[in-house]
Amino acid sequence: MNQHDLHSPSTLERVIHVAQEAGRLLRRMSRTHANVWEKAPGDLVSDADLAVNTFLLTELRRQFPGTVVWSEEGVRPPEIKEPTWIVDPLDGTTNFAHRFPTFAVSIALWLEGTTVLGVVHDPMREHTFAALKGRGATLNGARLRVSNTQELPRALMACDWARGKAREGLLNLLNRVGREAHAVRAMGAAALGIAYVAAGWVDGYFNASLFPWDFAAAALIVEEAGGVVTSWGGKPLGLRKSSLICGNPHIHRTLLAFTAPGRARPGREEG
Repeated sequence: MNQHDLHSPSTLERVIHVAQEAGRLLRRMSRTHANVWEKAPGDLVSDADLAVNTFLLTELRRQFPGTVVWSEEGVRPPEIKEPTWIVDPLDGTTNFAHRFPTFAVSIALWLEGTTVLGVVHDPMREHTFAALKGRGATLNGARLRVSNTQELPRALMACDWARGKAREGLLNLLNRVGREAHAVRAMGAAALGIAYVAAGWVDGYFNASLFPWDFAAAALIVEEAGGVVTSWGGKPLGLRKSSLICGNPHIHRTLLAFTAPGRARPGREEG
């Protein structure tokens, strides 16, 4: 399969199907008490993460020969030169472990230096957010557009918790945003929090420390819905661990001002 064929509506439809199948597996496993352990202090993994990871690795490699997979669960190519799937089999493992029904499957395709395809599937609500670069973003097939909220006091904002030294930066920004925003919500699943910006359900989202598998798919969905996604301070995200702010253009500008150098800092975890 050549690279032109990968950046296509037919590929997107196939990836949506793969994500939905993975979501059905997650939903079945959510009905039982999954085995959960720490792979690092405060960083949980479950047998559901691993089962869905195996399914995604198998299906993506089978359906798209010549591509490689970079997954949260320990699978990373030595160099990202070929078309690469960036996968989070279970975004929101802490929610899943506590039987809190907000988690997602996230799949993105990195091609020629950029993300060209993104799918975020919420199996509990049967929400499938999807985007193809240059073709717009959808939710269950309906076109998405970010909100037009212009003032922070009218904005519903979202964020997610951070671990380690990044938590201090997150709390600093949350204190600033929370004083002015209409309200702030925490999702517990970054891919969904970001995707909700694309749907216009929240006006902006921020996080102090994320990996590419957390944001690659959802960030493209936001951009294709007319939003803006950067690191704190405005740098492009790329394929690195990063802080993140996103929103409609008005709210992103406000978050950018809050995170300018010398103001809210994301902490040492930003890479």
